[in-house]
Amino acid sequence: MLKDMFRLKKHLNRERQISASLKQESEEWRDRSKTYLDGLSEAIDQQLSAWHLTPAEREVAFLLLKGMSLKEIAEIRDTAEKTARVQSMSIYAKAGLSGGSELAAFFLEDLLPATSMDANKDREQPSSN
Repeated sequence: MLKDMFRLKKHLNRERQISASLKQESEEWRDRSKTYLDGLSEAIDQQLSAWHLTPAEREVAFLLLKGMSLKEIAEIRDTAEKTARVQSMSIYAKAGLSGGSELAAFFLEDLLPATSMDANKDREQPSSN
């Protein structure tokens, strides 16, 4: 039993070191990316304004982009889940999007490297010659 306790303690210390390392890596990435992230956040806010979203809808849109569920958004904003749902539907309608995935893709698609699937899609499109 004592042997198991020492083994668990050693394992716990190793996991703590890994966790601390990952946290430091995350903080370093954020520090390196801060200027870009601030610019992206501002650009997203400008687009949300261009869609004529209300301040509440803009807040919901940012929370949706962070990957939060409607239930989580309602809890954060101290509203009913139905309110968050109605606001999200209004966001999608004003933006001409069908849902949260399209909302995220609208802002993130061009930031990510092309995939082989994207290349295949480009080859399938007829040329305009």
